[in-house]
Amino acid sequence: MSKKPLFGGTSTMVSLATSIYLQNHGRFGSEHPLLVYCLYLVTGLLLLFTLVQFKFIQHLLGVQPIETNETQPSDSSNRGNAAGRDVVGSSVSHQTGDIIGTDAIREKFEHERALLAYQRPAPPLPAIPVFSSYPRFIDAEYGGGMWAKLNEPRRFSNKMAVCFFENPPGTDDRAGIAVRQVEARLKFQAGALEPPPVNTAYWLEEEANQISILAGHHVAVIIGNFEGMERFITYENKWSHPNSSGFGGWACSPGMHVRLSSEKLIVEITLVETRNQRTVARATVEMDATTCAIRKIEL
Repeated sequence: MSKKPLFGGTSTMVSLATSIYLQNHGRFGSEHPLLVYCLYLVTGLLLLFTLVQFKFIQHLLGVQPIETNETQPSDSSNRGNAAGRDVVGSSVSHQTGDIIGTDAIREKFEHERALLAYQRPAPPLPAIPVFSSYPRFIDAEYGGGMWAKLNEPRRFSNKMAVCFFENPPGTDDRAGIAVRQVEARLKFQAGALEPPPVNTAYWLEEEANQISILAGHHVAVIIGNFEGMERFITYENKWSHPNSSGFGGWACSPGMHVRLSSEKLIVEITLVETRNQRTVARATVEMDATTCAIRKIEL
């Protein structure tokens, strides 16, 4: 209970008791009438003071209570700290029209600072090996889900344009670098006509369109073959898994025709490591439909 109502109530009771005593002893009242009137007045004021301390009386009279900071007992530090946290949490700050508790702001700040403290930078990607490349025309035949190189032409073989890429081996003081999940992409330039690109070309002696190229190994990308003087046939491998795992087709994908506006045809070959989405090698090749000459060029 608050000290003010207790004090007012006690004083009122004392005053009432004194007034009752004086009423039973009329001689003192008749001898000291002014003192009796003052006593009655003080009793009434104390009674009014006591009633005003109650909240429902304050509500009826329209009087707002005056908040005061009361000192916490020194032996109740834990309860004092809890009360302090409640006072801080009850205070609000207005930001962009929202009411955000001070405790919520502090917790959010601590959470963000913890995230920054424990955030670790992403590990750097491994270095890209320096590939060497060279184009060739070879005799090749499709069978068993892949293009295979032949030592001599056959009835159903093709004079196929390919581009070899070699991943250099490691040295005495540095290990070689392997690249994995690599796709080969072809982009043709045929004069004014720009044919659609090949997003996943065939690899020589490989069934899947994604392969790994280990250090010290070389691979070959299937570019395509001329069909007369007017068309070049290229192929797109849509299978990312070899046939031995139950995926892919044993028949070669239908050829994509590139119409020639001149005897020269240029193709840009790009090797892309799909798991890191980065280019690991690139080569530009020029082919002649008349002489079947092929060479690497720089654009």
